[in-house]
Amino acid sequence: SSVVHIFEAVNANDGDVNTYWEGSSNPSTLTMDMDGNVALNTIVLKLNPSAAWATRTQTIEVLGRADGASNFSTLVAAKAYTFNPSAQNTVVIPVTGDARHIQLRITSNTGSGSGQIAEFEVYGTPAPKPDLTISEISFSNNSPVETDSITLTATVKNIGTAAAAASDVKFYLDNKLVGTANT
Repeated sequence: SSVVHIFEAVNANDGDVNTYWEGSSNPSTLTMDMDGNVALNTIVLKLNPSAAWATRTQTIEVLGRADGASNFSTLVAAKAYTFNPSAQNTVVIPVTGDARHIQLRITSNTGSGSGQIAEFEVYGTPAPKPDLTISEISFSNNSPVETDSITLTATVKNIGTAAAAASDVKFYLDNKLVGTANT
């Protein structure tokens, strides 16, 4: 969701607890794209461990959305989590489910008017993914004229570990689409 000043979402994934994301009001949301489904097991949230960051409690719900899905669903119900400098301002949330997008929905924060996260870490096992490769591209006529038909051929292989949905192979000539075939 929106941010306060320079406290942008990218700060929650930069490996530096001295920078952080802060929403502009509650509820505030912070979403991570895992670039493919992940079988989730743990989320680790951190704030700066400095004593200058007083103990605070944030109410956080963890939502997930699988690759290709349009809606988020609750993975972990809203719960109050305490960030305490004496515990390195770190919260560990066990989570199960498969998701590509993981969203934190923060509805309260005793230390600020909106959500604050310095590091947002997600742990799990990447789901199997298709990996389509195209090889053996050929055409039927080496010296065509404008009125000749040309047959284009390509071999498509899935070298990934999961089935691939039906798709298209598109052939271009000088950045102009000249043919499409279903795979």
